[in-house]
Amino acid sequence: MTITELDGTNAAIYGGLPRASNTTLNSTVTASSGTLSLLKMATLRSAITSGSVKPTLGLCSETVWDLYEQLLQPQERIMKDVPMMRAGGSFLGGTGFTGLAFKGFPIVADEKATSGVLYFINEDFMQWRALPVARTQPVNFSVKDIEGNDYTNVKGLGFSWSGWIQPTNQASVIGHVYLGGELWSSNPKRHGKLTGITGV
Repeated sequence: MTITELDGTNAAIYGGLPRASNTTLNSTVTASSGTLSLLKMATLRSAITSGSVKPTLGLCSETVWDLYEQLLQPQERIMKDVPMMRAGGSFLGGTGFTGLAFKGFPIVADEKATSGVLYFINEDFMQWRALPVARTQPVNFSVKDIEGNDYTNVKGLGFSWSGWIQPTNQASVIGHVYLGGELWSSNPKRHGKLTGITGV
């Protein structure tokens, strides 16, 4: 599953099962009709929440992140540090946020994110499955390198190494590091997205 394959409009089959007859395999996909609002965000969060199972991460483009910031700026408060204001000191004014959150989870901007889309993800249900790459050797991680991983499955966590290769007619050697695997969800209904966001 890629992050865009959230419901049957993107991928009709999930794990060999048709989403049309297995609706729990569908995430919530809501057309935003152009505008982003706190109500639309709250409605999406509620749709993919069950008790203590809530989204843990919001992902969007930098443009959508800026639009969300606009929704919060009217609520912004100015804090003044008295020692900074005393004679001889400097006092800087400004506005804007360096980090954003919504109902307790972070909203993260990524320049590679799909334009006009805000994703709500529950990372507890996101899984990485490593796949071997033919004619390569797995990178040898030891248990002390990364905690919490299953080293009995595919070795190298999906990273593999071609070994040294001598290019034709060159006095050099090169090597390639590959990453093979798939990011998938064990519970798609706990993810969702707002689409078509162009303003507030």
